[in-house]
Amino acid sequence: MAISQVTKTSIDVAYDLGSDLAECQPSRLRVAAHTTISGLPPVADDHPVSGLTGKLRIELTRRPGDTDYGPPDVLSVSSAMERGLTSESARVGLSPPEGKAHLSAAEARRIKAHREACRADIGDRTICETGAPHPVSGPVTDAMPAALTRSVRESLEAYGGMTILHLKCFNGTRCDAAFTVGRHRLEMSYRIQALKSVPTCWELTAFRVTRPVPELANFAAPLPNQGCVDR
Repeated sequence: MAISQVTKTSIDVAYDLGSDLAECQPSRLRVAAHTTISGLPPVADDHPVSGLTGKLRIELTRRPGDTDYGPPDVLSVSSAMERGLTSESARVGLSPPEGKAHLSAAEARRIKAHREACRADIGDRTICETGAPHPVSGPVTDAMPAALTRSVRESLEAYGGMTILHLKCFNGTRCDAAFTVGRHRLEMSYRIQALKSVPTCWELTAFRVTRPVPELANFAAPLPNQGCVDR
C-alpha cells in the first residue's frame, strides 16, 4: 500500500495484494481514514477490487459536530473475500494535505482531557456526546422495541467485565440500562439514532449517567457503538 496524494477532500492509494493468494482472492478492500485524537472508532468503507494491483481514491468527510479534530493521521486497509474472511489491517501514517496541519499538542491535550472526563469520570451526572459519524435524527426504522433491545444487549455483552441487570429500549431512540461492576450498580441511558445508509441499523450518539457511583470514578463505562436489528 502506498499513498500517492493527500488533499483536503481525498486520498489516492495504490495497492499491491501480492501474487501468492491462490484461491483466496479478495473481492474488496476495507479502508478507513482515521483521526486518532478523536478517540472515536474508525469508520471503514468497502471498495470492490478486480485484480491484485490497482488504485483507489478515498473521499474524506468531516465528522459532524463542533470539534475540529484536524485531518486524518492514519490510513488502515484490509482485504476481504466473498466468503467474509478478512486480512489483518495494514496501517500507514498520513501527512496533512497542503495548507492544513495536524492539531497542536495543546489542542490534542484539550480534546483528550474532555474525552476522558466524559468516558472515565462517571462519578458525576453528565451527558456526553460521542460525535458519531453517520447517524440521522429519528428512530431506527422498522425496529420493534424488543428487537432493538436485543441488538443493543448483544453489543453491550461484547464488552464483557460487567453483568447486565436491566436493559430496555424505547421508540428506537433511547435505551436505559443497569449493570453491576464488581459489587457496584451503575445505571445509564443511551441515545441512539438510525444510520443514514442502513436505517435498520443504529449508532450511539450520546450517553448519560443516571445513577453515578463515586467508587467507579475511574471506570470506563461500557458503550455500545453500533449495531443492526436485521441480523
